[in-house]
Amino acid sequence: MKIIKKWSADSIRTMCINCDFYTKGNNEEYSKMLDEVDSIAFPTDEDILKISANIESHSKEQTVSNVMFHILNTAIAYIPDLTEE
Repeated sequence: MKIIKKWSADSIRTMCINCDFYTKGNNEEYSKMLDEVDSIAFPTDEDILKISANIESHSKEQTVSNVMFHILNTAIAYIPDLTEE
């Protein structure tokens, strides 16, 4: 069995609002980050790290690890893939 990760710009946006992330970024930077999320329907661990680093660099007093924790626990849906390989 394989676990597929799914996210959306809406799930990342909601997380940023709820956690008070991206408070140091402007609208253009924020939109660009959300567009990048939208272009990656099924993120890899590297994609999650890249977006976490972007959010951390535009947030007050955050760490990449903390942002990743929130993405992994609130902004991603986990879907089991039960197809035979």
